[in-house]
Amino acid sequence: MVRVISQETFDAVVRENVDDLGMAQDEAVKDAVEQFKAQGMELSNISIPGSGAPGGDHPVLAALAKLDKALAEGDSANKEDMARTADQAAAELAKYLIES
Repeated sequence: MVRVISQETFDAVVRENVDDLGMAQDEAVKDAVEQFKAQGMELSNISIPGSGAPGGDHPVLAALAKLDKALAEGDSANKEDMARTADQAAAELAKYLIES
């Protein structure tokens, strides 16, 4: 059985590390990731700040962030790329749901 946490829980632990323990933001995030991994939690659904990919490491979040950026910029000239990105997000989401 996969054990997962919510984004809100992850964010609350990071805030607690910063507010109560005086950690820097990047240190607080790293500590939270280490804590949850040590407890056997699955973090693929979590957007982890500073992980490098927009929306964290999860492919669905990264694809959606890319699509959101294109839509916000009004980039309708490249509708084929936007459609491919939407298809990629849908495929990754389906894969994630099947594997969970």
